[in-house]
Amino acid sequence: MSGRSEVTGQGGSPSPLQGDPPPPASSRARWLALVALLVALIVANGGLVALAWLFRQTVAPGWKKGPLIDPASPYAPENAMVLFGFASCVVLDAYVLGLAWVRARATRPRAWMAFAVLVVSLVLGEAGLRGWLAVDMVTYFRPDPVLHWVVRPNLRDFDNLKGGGKISTNADGMRDVIVPRAKPADAYRVLVLGDSSNFGHGVEGNETLSSALQRLVPTYEGKKVVVLNGATPGWTTYQGLAFARGTGGAYAPDMILAGFNNDPAPEYLGDAARVPGPGVRALNTILFRSELYLLGREVTLAMARRAAGTASVRQAGDEPVYGRLGDAEARALVPRIALPEFLKNLEGLQESAPRFAWINMPVHRELSDLVERYVNPTYR
Repeated sequence: MSGRSEVTGQGGSPSPLQGDPPPPASSRARWLALVALLVALIVANGGLVALAWLFRQTVAPGWKKGPLIDPASPYAPENAMVLFGFASCVVLDAYVLGLAWVRARATRPRAWMAFAVLVVSLVLGEAGLRGWLAVDMVTYFRPDPVLHWVVRPNLRDFDNLKGGGKISTNADGMRDVIVPRAKPADAYRVLVLGDSSNFGHGVEGNETLSSALQRLVPTYEGKKVVVLNGATPGWTTYQGLAFARGTGGAYAPDMILAGFNNDPAPEYLGDAARVPGPGVRALNTILFRSELYLLGREVTLAMARRAAGTASVRQAGDEPVYGRLGDAEARALVPRIALPEFLKNLEGLQESAPRFAWINMPVHRELSDLVERYVNPTYR
């Protein structure tokens, strides 16, 4: 006789004891639940896309001028809204479907399983964004936690649709630089720093200042001259000095040749004031590797700027206006690099290599509005 007691229900049929597992759900019920889940996800995805499209119509960029607010850049607020909305859909779908799979397969779901599903979902969202950007990248810049933006590394004949010319970079994002960091004894290295003029925005690689110098001065003091293009469009002396003390300095330049036009440009904040403290900066060094983080960060900051009214707004896709500033707007802005800081940066550049030369960049005098806004004779 079995030791298991049995409770008899009405009509003599046995009833399950308390604690016994419930009877399995029918196949039809499972299919209905799956259909309901998919419908809910479709509705949620549609809502996310609609919200992203709504919020992108009027945006508040964080800069007055620069490659990160170019309407073609994925990091411009209007594009970040759409891309982050897409990634959010991927993460949401993967997470919900992953949890449903765990519940269906695992006899005893554990809390760590939900966390593992979340991690996998975030990885899929990151992979989706990188796949999108790999086939739909118009600009060649990427945000940086210290330099604000850099040229993307490892480009191969990137077609610069925003200015012309094909761009190739090394692992450090330096245009047409093919030498390793370690310097041979018979080399004399010249590091060129600057903005779009020295970078060669809009021209081919063999038409840049660096290429011209390489042809004009093949040798110096019995050594082979190697000219390194370390310039980046939109940079100031703050960014140039930070680069010279970091990546650029790793190439052991014998001379630095620098010229910048953007230091007196009016902005919401100075370049150095935008950089957070050491702890956050160290964390950002890791987080800035993620496209999902960068786009989510820009979406959050753009919505906060718009709510606070701390930045000018524009319609999605409108090109930034770089003409003459109104008096009220001008009073609310500061130079990217104040004059005392500019002079200190020049001293730092001079100390970053045995020799240093400064170039006063040419100015297009016929564009009077731009000259008035961006050229300050005291910086020249």
